Amino acid sequence: MVQYNEKRDIISGICLCNYPNVPSLSPDEWINWLYTLYKVQDVTEGNSMFVHFLVWDKRYTGHFFEELTTSVFDSASYLQHMLLVLPPQIIPGDIFEGQMIRVPLRCSVDKYSNQSIYMTCCHLENTRLRIRRIV
Repeated sequence: MVQYNEKRDIISGICLCNYPNVPSLSPDEWINWLYTLYKVQDVTEGNSMFVHFLVWDKRYTGHFFEELTTSVFDSASYLQHMLLVLPPQIIPGDIFEGQMIRVPLRCSVDKYSNQSIYMTCCHLENTRLRIRRIV
């Protein structure tokens, strides 16, 4: 998915896949891996996508990610979770901290020395409308 501005300049782009971008992990075993290491539940092959590639123009750093995730969830009605696997020793940008929930390893003590998962859910991005009956 690609975002562009009114001048048709590319603002950001994201590539998603149905398995994590972890070379040592078989694409068939990621659900067991995710539950064993992170205790993440309610994530299946049918309702989750992993970020494999994300780029953006630095002029839009502060506000592109919220619109991008909303667009992803709007375009894929089955999608409930979008996950990003962050390698060890990588400190994420503020854009992830504001839009995604960090899920550390179960036995992790140090925040950035181990691999971690960042996760956002559809219900965090798209709040449901409250329907009221008028009497």
